[in-house]
Amino acid sequence: MTNESIITEAKGSIFKIKKYIDDLELLDSGVIHCLKNSVIKIKINDFDLNFILVKDTEEKRRIRLKEQSSNFLTLEFVNFDESLGAGVFEPTSILVINGKEIFFTFFIRSLDERQKEFTYSLLFKNK
Repeated sequence: MTNESIITEAKGSIFKIKKYIDDLELLDSGVIHCLKNSVIKIKINDFDLNFILVKDTEEKRRIRLKEQSSNFLTLEFVNFDESLGAGVFEPTSILVINGKEIFFTFFIRSLDERQKEFTYSLLFKNK
């Protein structure tokens, strides 16, 4: 057995990593680069979680519920245009899937007038 196969075997069978924030287990996290008004879609099983970053000159920065049904949720992030970024770090409950409450944190940076950086974490309470 070569050293390479031992390393591969060890990674697959010895280590199991889970990440937590307090008692919430990390389901998914990432950084997505996109353009303003793009639809960011994250699928959790058969549920679509949609995020749209929009600019509205008539409103302050806020999150707006655009659409919701039993198999999708669409949120608009309005006027998140700061180059230093803005977001919510306190895990916020947004939905329940298969009896598990899903929590969400995010941070949005404006790279220029059109380009955005969307950083997110999805967590759940493992009872």
